[in-house]
Amino acid sequence: MIIKNTDYSIKFLKKWAYDEELYKKYEHHFWWDQAALIHLLLNNELDINQNSIEFEYGVLQHFGKNDKLNGTYVYHLAGQSKELRYKTSQDYLNKLIVKSAA
Repeated sequence: MIIKNTDYSIKFLKKWAYDEELYKKYEHHFWWDQAALIHLLLNNELDINQNSIEFEYGVLQHFGKNDKLNGTYVYHLAGQSKELRYKTSQDYLNKLIVKSAA
């Protein structure tokens, strides 16, 4: 998520993070913060759909294998070992270095 520093963004973040009703509704959900965000989007609260852009999966982030990065901005390795995270990052940097040298 990329958020511009505006009054609207601050209002949105406060709603998402501190709204008691949202918290109570989703506090037992495995990913309560994501469930609350989906709720805001589906119900267009704070006119979120007119004030945000949603990209397709893979444009900004990726959870797949290292060979599928293809220039995504964020690559998630949640739950993976420190060694795998380091190796994946190093492999990606090496690909970038090779690309820029060509």
